[in-house]
Amino acid sequence: MPAELLRMAHVLAEDIPAEHLATPLEFIFADNFRCRVLCNLLSVIGSGREVGADIVSACQSFLLRDFLVHLADEKQALFPLLMERTSSDDGVLGVVREERPGFAAINRLAGALERRPRGSGDLSALLNGFVSEERRHIAIENVVLLPLARKRLRPSDLAWLTGVMRAHRGRVRRAELPL
Repeated sequence: MPAELLRMAHVLAEDIPAEHLATPLEFIFADNFRCRVLCNLLSVIGSGREVGADIVSACQSFLLRDFLVHLADEKQALFPLLMERTSSDDGVLGVVREERPGFAAINRLAGALERRPRGSGDLSALLNGFVSEERRHIAIENVVLLPLARKRLRPSDLAWLTGVMRAHRGRVRRAELPL
């Protein structure tokens, strides 16, 4: 197995240091990088290329723990704050209302990875659809939403966001990944 795939799997397995939560927007930006790494690995799996079970397991673990926490950070904290602190002229409402995958969709994706029949067109379509949407979302978030949040969110907002994000991580205990 190529070393680059193992390096990417290790990126998914490593936590962002908890002290970085003190700067929650930078933490989200760093988490977006990990989501991009996930997309890269899912693209490889979706291409039908041979990957080891440890790569698939790393993707599943990330989806079911870190990715769901990332979604909670956005849906329950960052996006509502942005909607409070921006005007209709900013165009945030349309962006944050776009549908993000929910818990059930992520569970289906993780389950499909576990049952992955090699070369399955259905799995490839599922993975490629997820990857395409996630990459688009990350780009919008990094280029539009996070810069706007840096301008509009108050220090008290950022402190609240840090607390919410810490609470999300406190509820999800990471299992050791087999790498």
